[in-house]
Amino acid sequence: MDSEAHKGALNGRGKTIAILPCGLEYPYLMDNAILRREIVDFGGALVTEYPMHTPVQRGAFQVRNRLISGMAHGVLIAEAPKKSGALITAKYALEQNREVFVFIGEDEKAFSGCIALEEDGAARIYTAEDVLKPFASRRRQERIEQLARTAENISHVSRVRPKIASLSDAEKEPEIAEKKPAEPIPAPENNLLQNVSEDAKTVYAVLNDTPKHASELELELGMPTGKILAALTELELFGLIKTYPGQRFTKA
Repeated sequence: MDSEAHKGALNGRGKTIAILPCGLEYPYLMDNAILRREIVDFGGALVTEYPMHTPVQRGAFQVRNRLISGMAHGVLIAEAPKKSGALITAKYALEQNREVFVFIGEDEKAFSGCIALEEDGAARIYTAEDVLKPFASRRRQERIEQLARTAENISHVSRVRPKIASLSDAEKEPEIAEKKPAEPIPAPENNLLQNVSEDAKTVYAVLNDTPKHASELELELGMPTGKILAALTELELFGLIKTYPGQRFTKA
């Protein structure tokens, strides 16, 4: 099911992120090797918090699901009985203050976990629009706040009025006044950078307008591959970088 979700995203010309329950170099589900490469080539990422050759261990999928819910804006539980592992992901999402949605079908036993989540406050959905609505309103609010900050910056500049010279000024001894440096206007990217991790800030600092491969960043910064990929994913989620085929990145 996970593989089909990634394929659907790629077929729709979207970007997708695969969270692995093992190290990047461990030969887990090698039938998906081509899919992994396509995810990266089309601007997505492979993410894990395990060292490169770590095998799949007991409890690794729960750790992986914690990362999935943490990186997502929301979690949709499409079908889950009461003892489903998907409920653990929903629990993580609630702890991380993410939206939790459930779809409930006719088979009460197969959807008993979803029913329990709805009783605990999860939003029941019937169509794709039911999932998109909360995020659309959130994006509108973020846009309004961004425009308000921009308007305040413009207002600050407009309040600094130039002195208008007159003919009578030419007869007066010119006054030499100490000029105060203008207050810097914070760039929108600086506001966003305040919300990212230190690793993400470090990676962002070495990016420029020339696309760099993740391996180049690894050599340049001396950071582990996992940290580089996690930082790039975080920067992409905040819209601070652009991704190109072949796992290459620039500042947005």
